[in-house]
Formats: sequence, C-alpha cells, structure tokens
Amino acid sequence: MQKKLLKVAGLSIAASGKNILTRVNFTLPENSLTLLLGPNAAGKTSLAGAIMGLDAYTVKEGLIDFDGVNITKLSAPERAKLGIFLAWQKTPVIDSLKTIDFLEYLDSNNFAKEPFGKEKILAKGKTLGLGEEVLNRPLGVGFSGGELKKLEFLQLLILRPRLAIVDELEAGLDTRSLKMFAKIILTLKKNTTFLVISHQANWQNSLRADQSLTLKNGTIVKNRV
Repeated sequence: MQKKLLKVAGLSIAASGKNILTRVNFTLPENSLTLLLGPNAAGKTSLAGAIMGLDAYTVKEGLIDFDGVNITKLSAPERAKLGIFLAWQKTPVIDSLKTIDFLEYLDSNNFAKEPFGKEKILAKGKTLGLGEEVLNRPLGVGFSGGELKKLEFLQLLILRPRLAIVDELEAGLDTRSLKMFAKIILTLKKNTTFLVISHQANWQNSLRADQSLTLKNGTIVKNRV
C-alpha cells in the first residue's frame, strides 16, 4: 500500500475574517501527482496557502499532517524546512538582490539535499530558457510573466522538495513551455509528491495525474483516482 505523505482532515480556514474552506478532507500518496481543480474563487489558492502555512490564512479547525507530523501550527519557514514548497506566481521584487545570489542562497541552505553549486544552477536555468544575463538581474526586476514562472520551476529543481504545490503556473504559457514543465514534474515525481492547481485541459492532459480533486464552494466535492 502506498504511503500517505500529506493528510488534510476536517480543515476549515478563514482569511481577513471570512470563512474560505469548510471541512476539507483528502490525502496525497507519496511520490504521486494530484490535480486540484475547480472554478475561480473556489478556494484552491487558499488551500495551497494554508498547507504552506502562510500568515494570511487562519485554521479554524482540522488537521494538516505531513509524514506523520502534525504541522497545523507550524510556521511557513518550519514547513519549508520539512520539504514543502509552494510555486505561486508571486515572486518578490528585490532590486538590491541578484537573482543568482538568491538561488545560491536557497541551494546552500537546502539541508536535505546535496547543493548544486553556481555552475549547475546556471546550467539548469539555461535549460529552462533563463540565461546567465537574466539570472544576473535583480530579483524579479524586469522579468516577464513567463520568466517569473520559469524562475519558480528553477527553484523547484534546486530544492527538490518532498511536497511541491504548483499554483496555476500554466496560465499564459505556450504549448512548448507547458510540455517542458510537465516533463520536469513527471521526472521529479520519482522523489517528490505534487499537488498541481490547474484550469487548462492541455496542461492537465500532459501531466497524467494519479488522482484529481475538485474544490467547489470551499470544500472538496469530488475525489477521483
């Protein structure tokens, strides 16, 4: 029987004093790929933020269990150290910090994995279409939407987390980029569990998910394996 890496049980959350999710239940098997689907404003991004432990979301009741550890009250940095990663389209803009320096910092502080080093980071960036000139820019400054999404995937490649939550990074990407990202996910799935939030059918078809969850009106209404 496949080990369950993440268990969400009876989870209800609020943001800005408003209830967002009610009694959400699901599990993610280890080294699997799960699609999280649903209409706009269903609470998909809020669920991702709650699993990551972002301050904007308050757990009203329920449990988030990661590999047998109750992480419901842990901070986002504590969850990151356990191997949880969120790719979510909101890379900060820091004009005093070079992108490559930021990536080297992530690499050198990736306690669970052997560091890549600068040359390998640059090589992996190049395979994603992020050349050295791009990575030498200040973080987030002058990046196109596509470059920001590729930067999120470069962080994913560097960190090699145990759980990766990918929040609608496919929006606005061309077919070639979608296929490249899908290939990366399917390759990393050997050692990483994925929860991918998606709207686009062509992206979904490329991913070959192990299960899909449908979120509507703040709760899971369909779980299909």
